[in-house]
Amino acid sequence: MERHRWDIDVRLAALVGSPVRVRAEQLWPRGWDGKLMCTPIAGRNLILTDGSAAGGDPIYVEGVLNRCERTIAVVSAELT
Repeated sequence: MERHRWDIDVRLAALVGSPVRVRAEQLWPRGWDGKLMCTPIAGRNLILTDGSAAGGDPIYVEGVLNRCERTIAVVSAELT
């Protein structure tokens, strides 16, 4: 049985291949070998380029949307 496609699904699919900015609660970075790391980094634990911690500030990530997957209340996005 195919899942119902909501308006948000259509909108997200239309963004694939486009540059986007997303708010991230957690990040799954790639290692030096190009593979996804085993555990995510919570946004609050992210160390910024100036050496400070993000703490409770929102984290925004920019890139080209390669793919996305939506579940209830969560959208997972892969950017390059």
